[in-house]
Amino acid sequence: MLTLSRNAEIALKTLPPVEQAEVLMSLDHLEHSGNVLVNGSIQKLRLKNQAAYDEVYIMRATRQFRVIFAVEDQQQEPESKEIIVLDIFDRDRLTTMYATRIANEEF
Repeated sequence: MLTLSRNAEIALKTLPPVEQAEVLMSLDHLEHSGNVLVNGSIQKLRLKNQAAYDEVYIMRATRQFRVIFAVEDQQQEPESKEIIVLDIFDRDRLTTMYATRIANEEF
């Protein structure tokens, strides 16, 4: 199950139609892949003030956009895991907000 936060919904609605479709396709793949954390385009983030979730990840959704998400109860079967999309960022904005390293690596 995949849930979009309010921030992610707003970000998705502001994207141009082509990029919106590409992000939605990436989110669909994320939701339906067996083990979401094995995907090579996903990296764990270390955030200081993210107390609501133990583990937060970033995924390259398109060449320009990144998805930040959490996975609830990773001990469950893959089909029953809940993926919460926290936000969708432009790569350039991510560089400014988090770290140059995250945006400039393979993401």
